[in-house]
Amino acid sequence: MYDPDSDAYQQLTLLERAIADNATGIVLCPLDLEPIAPTMWEVRRARIPFVSQASNMGQYGGVQVLTDAALLGQVPGEYIGQLVADQFDGVAKVVVLTFDDLPDVKARADGMVDGLLKYAPNAEIVARVRGATPDWAQESIEALLADGVEFNVILTINDAGGFGA
Repeated sequence: MYDPDSDAYQQLTLLERAIADNATGIVLCPLDLEPIAPTMWEVRRARIPFVSQASNMGQYGGVQVLTDAALLGQVPGEYIGQLVADQFDGVAKVVVLTFDDLPDVKARADGMVDGLLKYAPNAEIVARVRGATPDWAQESIEALLADGVEFNVILTINDAGGFGA
């Protein structure tokens, strides 16, 4: 197993290493498709089976495990929207922790916001910041606090961001 630790360049070098190590299969959650594109063509030419959860990797063959990213975000967003409606009379100042560099993750965050606003239309998104890892979330929340941004709800696209916040 190779872990790029949310670093796109590291992911590229580890993918190249997997090819050099004669990997018999690859499971990939791409961080940035642009730098790995040439290497993915090498994976295809080498006939290394791979599985990806990204919706835009079909040209390389392999198997794609796809979800409706917006719906994946909408359901927890609706839950939080109901809590905001019940506990804060529908009014909240919300920070969204996301990773908008990846289209699927951006769609998930958009779905969360849509779900929130369905039940709490007076909620205000005060910031949308990078927060897909504990470190990124902590840095983003600390910066918002240092800047005096007021908020009382945090929506996060994953558990890791929540732990860091």
